[in-house]
Amino acid sequence: MSLISNRFTLYLERFRKSESGSSTLEALIWVPIIVYLMTMIADFSFVFYGKAQALRLVQDSNRALSVGHVATTDEVENLVRTGMSHVSEQLSVTTTVTSGIIKTVLTLPASSFTSVGAVPGLSNVDVTIASQHFLEQ
Repeated sequence: MSLISNRFTLYLERFRKSESGSSTLEALIWVPIIVYLMTMIADFSFVFYGKAQALRLVQDSNRALSVGHVATTDEVENLVRTGMSHVSEQLSVTTTVTSGIIKTVLTLPASSFTSVGAVPGLSNVDVTIASQHFLEQ
């Protein structure tokens, strides 16, 4: 019995002194952190990309009213709602014409642009896109 316990003790001693698995332990600690940071970067990138797309849509809709492709501010708002329907249904669009300037404001939750949802604070943030355009008619 003492022979088995001596072998086991020697095995445990060799295992304790061995450094062959030390990089595995470091990778086990750092890889989840790096993956989480990458998903956060991806979520922020999707938010900025979605904001750029929404701004382009709002500008195009204002331009359509400016050159006469649509006749009323309600049609501009419908264009924006239709263009953003694939992103979120929780949006608000307001278009006004004052002193020959068309102004459209679009507000929607930032979380509607994210893919993973790695940033929990984005669920409470709204993205507001505003664009102004001169009425050319």
